[in-house]
Amino acid sequence: MLPERESADDAPGRLLYQRFIAGVEESRDVLSAVTALMAPGGLVHVQNGDVVPRTVAERHAIMMQAILPDMTLAVDDVFFPDGLMVMQVRFFGSVRPGIPHLPPGMEVVSLGCVVARPNTEGLIEEMWSQVNPGFPFSYPRTGVNSPVPQPDGAGPEHARALYEDWLRRANAGTDFIRAVSGTVAPNGAVYLGNGDVGGGQVLEGLFARIAQGLPDISLEIDKVIFSGDRVVVLFTMSGTHLGPIGVWPASGRTLPSTGALIARANRQSQASELWTYVAPGYAITLPPTAPR
Repeated sequence: MLPERESADDAPGRLLYQRFIAGVEESRDVLSAVTALMAPGGLVHVQNGDVVPRTVAERHAIMMQAILPDMTLAVDDVFFPDGLMVMQVRFFGSVRPGIPHLPPGMEVVSLGCVVARPNTEGLIEEMWSQVNPGFPFSYPRTGVNSPVPQPDGAGPEHARALYEDWLRRANAGTDFIRAVSGTVAPNGAVYLGNGDVGGGQVLEGLFARIAQGLPDISLEIDKVIFSGDRVVVLFTMSGTHLGPIGVWPASGRTLPSTGALIARANRQSQASELWTYVAPGYAITLPPTAPR
């Protein structure tokens, strides 16, 4: 069933989602379903910072399937702001034998999201892929699992006020991640890519661990999308790999990556729920086309 959050121009996004679900049900293969929906000349923003054609994006996905051959996907939510499709997903899989540094049979749960701009025919013209099944390898789940607050009737004005609060805090000198974590409601739930769910402190804790590997990390906002009580922020990160990132020791290389935040506001314009999708080590395993 499609969700009821609608706007006047959501028809292309809804058509794309319907075609995607039909393709998955027919082929039982997420990669094939997405590939079939790419428009000729369509582009994909992948998590090492590259913007690539479909054929290159497929190679990224095939590599993930080689590590997790039984990988499956569940759709947690989907919404359609401004003609786009924003789909939040959850991947499940287990590591096949013979992968360096990774224990065979290790079970993986990873959160991700996809933002797609479809054309009028329901094909993808541009897609931002924030799907990183390898995230739990670098940042294993700790088991944090906080309760999730229920929606309280907040609307678009609260989502915009929440984002403006992030900007005010950042412009006052607070780094952006602390600006975001400072707006998490006292009973708010922050979802990390490894399946952990906690309060604002887990977001700060994650980025503190990332900063151990990328001490000069910087973040730049690329795109902001509003949908009802939600705000979606797509961003670019970059930092010099001077410390460990999971199983990867320091390389001295500059590692670019892309990421996303999705927040659901409450009526106090706080982040009632916050999803974070980052891939600080993606460029280690799949270096960008233009070396940095």
